[in-house]
Amino acid sequence: MCTFITAILPVEADRAALETCLHAHRLRLRPQANPGLARQLQAGDTAFLTTWGHCDCGTPLGLASDRAGTSPVRPEDRAAAEARTLRRKGWSEAKIARALAQRDDAHVRDARAEADRAASGEGADTLCADAWLQCLREVLASGDTPWIGLLHHVYDGGLDREFALQGRERWPVAALDADALAHMRADIVHVIAR
Repeated sequence: MCTFITAILPVEADRAALETCLHAHRLRLRPQANPGLARQLQAGDTAFLTTWGHCDCGTPLGLASDRAGTSPVRPEDRAAAEARTLRRKGWSEAKIARALAQRDDAHVRDARAEADRAASGEGADTLCADAWLQCLREVLASGDTPWIGLLHHVYDGGLDREFALQGRERWPVAALDADALAHMRADIVHVIAR
């Protein structure tokens, strides 16, 4: 499971100019091929993944909302659910045990690597709240787009997996601060405009 930030842009946005601006902030505009998401967007809207690295886990967007939401799924419950899914696919118990052990080992390695990066002072692949705010202000001040939408979603599977959008909220860029970014709820297109 990984978090990804999607930028939603209107058809009239100057994508080439915005790519240059975002690249300066270690963000990208890579078209997102998710037909289920595309069907839920407004006519003329286009979705782009912004991640510079592997994913956007650790993003400040929605951090407070994610923590305030429902209690996290316990690892043993997640493993049991995954085992049931693999059994339905016809996997043997030995193969399921190996897959779950490999997944757990990968989680431990990832957590250790993240702790080592933090201890060394090396920056993560995600932007801090101040960097997001600066980037959003520059994007809107450029005049290359009248607005930009931000959507964060935790994918449990491929990036083409369907999920239901929970709405659309408008934010004036002047009203944004680190606390506002932290309270952006998942699965909502947060439309930020001048």
